Amino acid sequence: MRRLFIHIIIGIGILLAGLNSCAPEPPTVVPWFVMPEPDVYSTSCRLTAYVPEEVAGDFDLGFYLGPSPDNMERYPSTGFHHPLSLTVYIDNLTKDTEYYYKAYASNGVSEVCSEICTFRTLAFY
Repeated sequence: MRRLFIHIIIGIGILLAGLNSCAPEPPTVVPWFVMPEPDVYSTSCRLTAYVPEEVAGDFDLGFYLGPSPDNMERYPSTGFHHPLSLTVYIDNLTKDTEYYYKAYASNGVSEVCSEICTFRTLAFY
């Protein structure tokens, strides 16, 4: 828990400094993310991130997920989500496999991302 808190504080500092951009142009507002542990099952997961109120309405929010940090697919938040959080449900994952993920926010011109995190799907149903 302490390690997660330290990562959150460091991530907020980096994002506020504008150093964690996924795109070459800096965004007009730099959001920060707080991500609790994901809900992980054998072939699916639920990823959640919380964002500040001033960012929630102005950005397209979602997650990247993949088998390596260099091979992640974009999963936009679809449907209704709470204004201060986003949740993405992803299924058709492979059992007992490590996945990498990060949250993103895009304003249509540029995009910022959280740090990359990992989880392993369960080996059984």
